[in-house]
Amino acid sequence: MGALLVKSGMSSQLSSWPLKVMCCRSTRRNWLFSATPAGANASANLYSLIETAKANGLEPYAYLRHIFTELPRAATVDDIEAMLAWHLDPDRLRQDPA
Repeated sequence: MGALLVKSGMSSQLSSWPLKVMCCRSTRRNWLFSATPAGANASANLYSLIETAKANGLEPYAYLRHIFTELPRAATVDDIEAMLAWHLDPDRLRQDPA
């Protein structure tokens, strides 16, 4: 009897619920699928950089912008190590011009 009351009282809201859930689930999980192993590896590397930036208190977009700007200028291993997320100051990274 309770299920009948809920269903009849909220039928307009419940009718759109499965569609909303499926839309969210499909967009949220799109990153799980890659066309090739190389694409999956590239995605994993990018997600790793983003999560490492978050874990070190950096804004991910600013961190990626910094890496992609400075990496071509790196000449030594020390230059590359200086770009690691745990070596960067979050305040300095926010002030870097685009």
